[in-house]
Amino acid sequence: MNKDELVGLFERFHQDPEPSLREVRTTAAIREALGGMEGVELLDLGLPTGALARICDGQDGPVVGLRADIDALPISEESGLAYASANGLMHACGHDFHTTALLGAASELAARKDELGGTVYLLFHPAEENGHGARLVVGAGALQPLGIQRLFGLHVDPCLPVGVVSIPDGALSASVDHIKIEVGG
Repeated sequence: MNKDELVGLFERFHQDPEPSLREVRTTAAIREALGGMEGVELLDLGLPTGALARICDGQDGPVVGLRADIDALPISEESGLAYASANGLMHACGHDFHTTALLGAASELAARKDELGGTVYLLFHPAEENGHGARLVVGAGALQPLGIQRLFGLHVDPCLPVGVVSIPDGALSASVDHIKIEVGG
């Protein structure tokens, strides 16, 4: 995929965010993009949303996974961007970028698959924002037999300068929590 294709996908994901477990159009766009890449094999994740794919050079070697989250939050966007979301949802945590970055990585890895020396799995993780997605992905059983030795994900941080990578020790990001307060009177 070239830069213009990736920018187009990013803007598409940004403009049309979907909530946890209803990432249907997002999943279709991901599967379409992956399906158009020679050397990428689409696999069944076992869930209605999200995607799983494999890039393999046919050799024994390390088995790693790369992960991106794909859902959005119920936040109205007020950015004024030409491709801003107008549906009351927003990729406020950068999941539109995470998804696009993993598609870009998939394209580059597939183009160099003969140099891999192993297998790379690509996981597009649904429902991260509501805290249920990881349990659902693991519970679906598609990852269990793959033998993934390490699973890597990234998170964007607008506070860091472009080109800087940060690998902190310990917890960094917020978690998904729900608080219900009932007031009687």
